[in-house]
Amino acid sequence: GFDIIRIADPSAPSRVSNFDTSVFTIDVVVSGAYAYAADGEAGLHILNTTNLSLPTRVGTFDTTGEVYRLDVSGNYVYAADWGSGLQIINVADASVPTRSGVFDTPGFATDVFVLGDYAYVPDMSFGLQVINVSNAALPTRAGAFDTLGTAEAVFVSGTYAYVADGTGGLRILDISNAAAPNLTGTFDTTGNAAGV
Repeated sequence: GFDIIRIADPSAPSRVSNFDTSVFTIDVVVSGAYAYAADGEAGLHILNTTNLSLPTRVGTFDTTGEVYRLDVSGNYVYAADWGSGLQIINVADASVPTRSGVFDTPGFATDVFVLGDYAYVPDMSFGLQVINVSNAALPTRAGAFDTLGTAEAVFVSGTYAYVADGTGGLRILDISNAAAPNLTGTFDTTGNAAGV
């Protein structure tokens, strides 16, 4: 599961509560009163965190793959679902989440970052996949970039995507043209870049 930790005093963090998910929590994203937990093969858990001392599960959604990481935008949760690519889940009613759309990437989706109409999905040996999600029911590929390593994580800021590329270190891509991302810079980390 996962812990909720109070950090008002950074020198003395304290546990407020714990919530035990069914498998193991890989990622948590908080939006409004809800925490969305990626629980691997057990899919998505949605928790009401209005009372931080007693979070309660209000909904679940079992995806077809294994949920690694999440992003939330509006009424949708975007799940990097390993071998099942990108799953888009409508959470307008948190107690009854429903699948809106799927985009099966060619590799293994390990992370997702949504900005505007696009979802940026690291896809291991298939690099960064850029997916147009303006129509949540029918996501389509907008572009892609083969990072040469194993794209494992991504963070997007402005017109740049920062990709943790495994043994390839850090790759910085210009995504101002979603259809044709291009390499702007690289940094060779000393080990395996798995997060950014």
